[in-house]
Amino acid sequence: MHNAKSLGIAGGLTGGIVMLILTILGMMGVGVSVLDVLASLFTGYTISFVGCLIGMIYGFIVGFVLSYIHTIVLSIVETG
Repeated sequence: MHNAKSLGIAGGLTGGIVMLILTILGMMGVGVSVLDVLASLFTGYTISFVGCLIGMIYGFIVGFVLSYIHTIVLSIVETG
């Protein structure tokens, strides 16, 4: 049996770090069009230092929820 909370936290941390790296790259001019799409999806997210923090929060939330749901579904399929 998998621990959904632990894997959710791991997925959340990964998502937050990815958003941090993407935002830093965006501040250097790399992949700005992709980050504009993320800015339209995540309220308050911008390509800035404040956007790094907001993006990390959104990345953590999305990563946590997706990993948590994935783990629950995986556990159901494995035991089912």
